[in-house]
Amino acid sequence: MTKYQILLILLLINTLLSLGYMVIMGSKKQLEKGILIGTIMLIIPVSGPLLIFFSYLLFLLLKHTKAAYIDPAELSFRKEKIRIIEGDSLQRGINKVPIEEALLESDNESTRRVLLDVLKADFESSIPILMKAIENEDSEVSHYASAAISDVLSKFKKQQKEIDEQYRGHMDDEELLTAYRKYVYKYLTYHIFPKTEETHYLELCSELMEQAYKLSSAIDSEDYENWIKLLLDFSKKEQAKEWLIRMQKAYPENLSTYKAELQYSYQFDHQNFGKCLQKIRTSQIMLDEDTLELVRFFQNV
Repeated sequence: MTKYQILLILLLINTLLSLGYMVIMGSKKQLEKGILIGTIMLIIPVSGPLLIFFSYLLFLLLKHTKAAYIDPAELSFRKEKIRIIEGDSLQRGINKVPIEEALLESDNESTRRVLLDVLKADFESSIPILMKAIENEDSEVSHYASAAISDVLSKFKKQQKEIDEQYRGHMDDEELLTAYRKYVYKYLTYHIFPKTEETHYLELCSELMEQAYKLSSAIDSEDYENWIKLLLDFSKKEQAKEWLIRMQKAYPENLSTYKAELQYSYQFDHQNFGKCLQKIRTSQIMLDEDTLELVRFFQNV
């Protein structure tokens, strides 16, 4: 057998291995990964498959050691874009799982395992993810998520009722009022209430905010901005406008005020949007990264 024939046989085997790997990864719903690694194996004959094989072998050897542990502080992803849940049962090998990816791409068994890990941990911080899981095609995943949300609502209502009883007896207690309005606000941002209950709690939060405003309590600029943003989320145009005017009087030269005006203008007052951007550009206030990126973006539109 000539060297030419041996080379052809090796290339043929290499090609079959590459295609086989792609097919196997495709059957595991990881086609993109399969295509990427399969292509590497294809364009780097012999040494490519060997590199992949020994890399995987090394991973298996280290998977149960600290060498496989990933410190989330070392990741470059922003926390608000990728949520990572740690549970007691996730301290082995791969113990950090992006939940969005698990819900969208993993098989049913993996999705159930991830969701159960979330439920064992403090799942209130992952309520938006649980809301997505309710619509999952796997009935068991949907059931777990629905049960978790029902539990959250039950605990909220019990706690809210207790706080409300205390508040009604001490309506001038600014510390209690602040804690109460922030508690209700937090759960409104989750958007987990049925429509009628959502309306009720929004009205309750409006009442608490009005009471805080009348008492001249410390409604800081961030509270103003968050409340206006929530009103915009619920398309409460008139209320949002009223609170924006109040905020502009209380904090006339504040970044949060400009951001709140920008959000309101973008949704309900398009003609003022450009003027608001111009005010931000010409102001002397220090812009945060997000606002600076926004200004730069619209400068180039």
